[in-house]
Amino acid sequence: MAKSNEVKLVQANESKTATAVTPSVDCLNFNEVCIEMNITNVSGTLPTLDMVIQHSHDNVNWSALYTFPQKIAVGIGVRYIPDGTVYGFLRYIRGSYTIGG
Repeated sequence: MAKSNEVKLVQANESKTATAVTPSVDCLNFNEVCIEMNITNVSGTLPTLDMVIQHSHDNVNWSALYTFPQKIAVGIGVRYIPDGTVYGFLRYIRGSYTIGG
């Protein structure tokens, strides 16, 4: 049976100010992934957020699965990825982000 649990890569209200990757999530029994990027606060002169969702078959070698359009203000971005399609995901996923400004 496929898991339908909500998994948060970055918790709400966590301030981020650099380049980093999130902990990976094992999606072995997932049949879909819905990724929501919810930006609730920005600061700086010209704030930017570049977020790439990456996937891996072994939790070591990573490749880009989806790149969100660059964010410069408060807002939400959502990406739904069903498994088994041309956009299907591998076993592990994580977020990689760069914050500027």
